[in-house]
Amino acid sequence: MQEELRKDADRSLQDLHDYLQSALDEGKQRMDRMEVDMQANTKMTTDLKKDTSEVLEILAAVKGGLKVLGGLGQIIKWAGMVAAGVGAILALINGKLPWK
Repeated sequence: MQEELRKDADRSLQDLHDYLQSALDEGKQRMDRMEVDMQANTKMTTDLKKDTSEVLEILAAVKGGLKVLGGLGQIIKWAGMVAAGVGAILALINGKLPWK
């Protein structure tokens, strides 16, 4: 009877060992897959960062261009008002008014 108990105990220990070894093997496989997935995710994130920085550079250039165009618009608007004033003064001096 003691020998049977001893065999049962040995079997139980072996079963426990096998179960634990299987669980550790599964855990290692999961960790290996997670590591591969993380590397792929890191590469995707790095590529996205590069693409985003290029878009930001383009937007900064467009913003600068719009500021230049806005400045030119102000100059043209000012020059138009000066030309209209000069034209009005010349029309008054020469006596050629548009309503006569």
